[in-house]
Amino acid sequence: MSNKDPKTNKNINTINDGMKDRRDTELTFLKKVSEEYAIRLTPNGSEQGEKRIRTASDEEYDKIINEYGTPKRSRSSQRKTRTITNSYYTATTTSNYNRISSRMDKMDNQLNNNQQNAIVKTGDFKFKITRNAITYAVEQNLPAIRLECEPKLNEHKDGAALIKELIKLIEDDVKKINPKIKTNNDIGFDTWFIDNKGDLLCYTNNIYLFIFLCDVQHVPKTIFNTNVKVILPKHLPPNRSIIIKGVQNSLGIEDIKNILEQKFKTIYIIDEITGTNNGKSRYVRMDLLSESEYKQILNSGIICMEGQVFHVVEYLAAPRVLFCSKCNEPGHSKKNCSFDFERCRRCGGDRNVGQHNECEIRCHNCKEEHLSTDYKCVAVQCYRRDLIQHIQQHPESLPNDIQLFIPTQYRRQGNKTISNPNVYTRQTPDNQQVKNRNNSEEWPQIPPPTRSTFFSSSFSKCSTNCPSDIMNNLKLQLNQIEINCALAKEEYDRKNMELKSQISTSINQIQSLITCCSSVIQKQNEAIAVLKNTINECLEFNHVTNQALCFIMDKSGDQQYAEISKQLSSIPFAERQSAINKFFSTYTPILDDFTMKLLEVTQHLHLNINNGL
Repeated sequence: MSNKDPKTNKNINTINDGMKDRRDTELTFLKKVSEEYAIRLTPNGSEQGEKRIRTASDEEYDKIINEYGTPKRSRSSQRKTRTITNSYYTATTTSNYNRISSRMDKMDNQLNNNQQNAIVKTGDFKFKITRNAITYAVEQNLPAIRLECEPKLNEHKDGAALIKELIKLIEDDVKKINPKIKTNNDIGFDTWFIDNKGDLLCYTNNIYLFIFLCDVQHVPKTIFNTNVKVILPKHLPPNRSIIIKGVQNSLGIEDIKNILEQKFKTIYIIDEITGTNNGKSRYVRMDLLSESEYKQILNSGIICMEGQVFHVVEYLAAPRVLFCSKCNEPGHSKKNCSFDFERCRRCGGDRNVGQHNECEIRCHNCKEEHLSTDYKCVAVQCYRRDLIQHIQQHPESLPNDIQLFIPTQYRRQGNKTISNPNVYTRQTPDNQQVKNRNNSEEWPQIPPPTRSTFFSSSFSKCSTNCPSDIMNNLKLQLNQIEINCALAKEEYDRKNMELKSQISTSINQIQSLITCCSSVIQKQNEAIAVLKNTINECLEFNHVTNQALCFIMDKSGDQQYAEISKQLSSIPFAERQSAINKFFSTYTPILDDFTMKLLEVTQHLHLNINNGL
């Protein structure tokens, strides 16, 4: 038989063979293309491939890296991928993959080298983190109060007498301003001593006494023939300081002070916070003497100046660095220092040799031109970093009432503050007693449900499937609510004590007024009795005199005298005397009754005061 088609007169196998040849050609071409891409994707010795001409996208990419310091790809350098598929191999590639990957590897290596160099550079300074350094960093003790005395003090007994007299003079005013201080035993310094200049240095942890002494008007100028002058600290403690955010540079410090002094009466100082000025605005710190104004501003959260609203937050102190006053190195005190001589902070030499007022400023740690205790010193920065990291690893070392501010360069996961976590998780015995009040013997138990409800099933699912972090957050919120309730109760008790103190003061004033009125009434009664007796005696004398004149005139026999005698005899002395006696007899019981009622009111008020209102 023939293989030709009767219609076309052609071989049928010829068409099939042509289709097969074209398919083989396409597969061969695709296979070659895939092999070429596989070769290009395979890294050679330099891991970069062939060298090519630098493009504008490369310049843009390098600019982004130099500006931001992180190897991120720009949008212009991201190319669309091309996919080539056949029955053997699927290849997905990017046209500039080799260039980007090699450049990112280079940048990563450079960053790693810089970090290693920084570690090597800062690792040369080895300072121990002692317990004293940690205590000094986390505890916020109040600064010393310097009392400048003239003439200077030399003997300890003179200083003791002056301190006792100072406390005696100010204790009443301190209790009036701060109702929380109830007795005179709560007023006093923790320690004091006479320095080498003959002045008094006084230390106290009582914030109310410290704030009271920061007002110059509260301290007497002369005590025992000694002129006393208080050297005020630059700033008040953090729990009397607030931060005003984003204040424009166009508003000067004096302008801000003039505006805010019209709203708040107890401003201590207003100052710009160093390092917060970005060219347009900055942060401003304001210290207040009044606790009520401080809480009022924080509760509102804002301050209005020049028609603009500024946000307000509380000021938190950062961890402090302990410097030795002998060797000027961080981490220990002079008591534990083993250095040979007292080192100058400016030049690093012996302070006892020569004059060091104008010596060359060169840090003995990093050899730069700054003081050895300056915070811009590399050694101090390294120690501060290690100290903050140690505190972050051991937050339980913080006191319960302390919350510290973490600088930006030392933060972990964006946490701006650090505090003792045990404060929020610890359960007080009082709360345990409150929870144990629901005794099953006092209250009957509710019978179990006969059928499952949607609420019970949902609650069981929620309780079994609830993550631990949610439960912990719930516990933290409940503890925070409990703390807020305790603070509210404390505020209520404080206001209650203030009201009681005011009422007691008013009652004492009323009592003194009543006593004064009683004394006046008693004196009036005595005066009225004397006046009554005097008037009666005068009337009696006039009556006798009148009778004598009438008798003499009647004896004379003169008709003119007879008429005068008749007129004198007609004067009703007895009626006048009886009217006066009747008036005084009715007035005296009224005064006595009024006096008795005043005495009863006085005794009643006195009993109320003794019984605590």
